[in-house]
Amino acid sequence: MPKPVPSSATPPLPNATRFPVSESALTSLLPAFTDFLYDFKSPYYPWAIPGVSLPLAPPKLINCCTFAEALLVKAWANTYGQAFQWNSKRHGQMMITSASDLFSPVTAVIEAEMGTPVAANQPPSAWCLLQGWRSSTSGHTFIIAAYHAATDRVLTLEANAAYSIKGVGYRNFGSIRDFPGGRPPSRWWESSAAPTWRGILSAYPQGLKMAKLNVYGLSWSGLPPV
Repeated sequence: MPKPVPSSATPPLPNATRFPVSESALTSLLPAFTDFLYDFKSPYYPWAIPGVSLPLAPPKLINCCTFAEALLVKAWANTYGQAFQWNSKRHGQMMITSASDLFSPVTAVIEAEMGTPVAANQPPSAWCLLQGWRSSTSGHTFIIAAYHAATDRVLTLEANAAYSIKGVGYRNFGSIRDFPGGRPPSRWWESSAAPTWRGILSAYPQGLKMAKLNVYGLSWSGLPPV
């Protein structure tokens, strides 16, 4: 059976999976998170997730796992409809409900054929999902939307109540509500505020894993073409 392809198909990508999506499928959803604030214990979703019954906003409260799941699953479901399957098992992985896999958000997107694993010794690239652990009880799920290799700086997209973010935003820069159209700061990689990949690694000494999401049509970060 032929693999499903999005309506605006592109040539095969190096990280080809069954389900590639356009970057615009993700970034067009970001305005829905503008007014959300961070709440670790009582998050709500901006929309329904296929295959799972979850609490919907209001109130507009979100945490790191909920944001990642809401953004990614909605983008993939919008692109592929019923060809893309999500369920309670995948939701549980995004919420890290089992101690048997502390990096289960990464496992979930790989198993759902949304992305591919990245080796531990490799730097990130655009649109990677990461799970990091600061300690045995303090973890964080987040996205690296872009990586500037020459400066080692990354642009994160995450839900947080730290790093100048109050809700959903870009680490060390602020919430998406602080920027016109929610777009990241212009030439962010030239700012000393932008986190480095080296700094990200040191922030999660108890472990960090990531998956490269199969996203094409990149322009959101403002990086020049390579």
